[in-house]
Amino acid sequence: MSFITTLLLTGSLAAQLGPRVCYRTGFSLTAAGLLLLGSASGPGWMWPGIVLLGIGLGLVQTVTLSRVAQIGGRLGQGKVSGLILMTFPIGGILGGLLGGWAGERLGLQAVYYLFVPVFLALLAAQSRPALFGGDRT
Repeated sequence: MSFITTLLLTGSLAAQLGPRVCYRTGFSLTAAGLLLLGSASGPGWMWPGIVLLGIGLGLVQTVTLSRVAQIGGRLGQGKVSGLILMTFPIGGILGGLLGGWAGERLGLQAVYYLFVPVFLALLAAQSRPALFGGDRT
C-alpha cells in the first residue's frame, strides 16, 4: 500500500526535488526498511520496515519511470519501452529463484540483510560527482 501511495503522490514532488535527491532519499529509506525487516522480532515489528521499504522503492520507481520517459523522448518510446518491459519478468524470475535459494539456506528474514549493501552502494553512487563532468540532477 505504501508503494502504490508513493507512486501516486510523489510525481510533482520528485520533479521539484530532482532525481538525485529522490534517489538518495529512496535508497536510504529502502535500506532502513530492509534493516528493520531483517531485525524484526515478530510480525508487528515488521510493519515499520514494510512502510519504509514501500515508500523508498516507490520513490525510486517514480524517478526511474520519469527518466525512462525522458530517454524515450530522445531515442524513441518503442525502443526504450521494449527494453524496459523485459526487465520486469526477468527480475521477477531471477529474484524469486535467487531469493528462494538464499532464503532456504540463510532463513527468509536474513535475506533482507543481503539487499542492504546493494542500496547503500546505490546511495554512494548518487553521492559521487557525475561522470564526464555532467550534472547529476
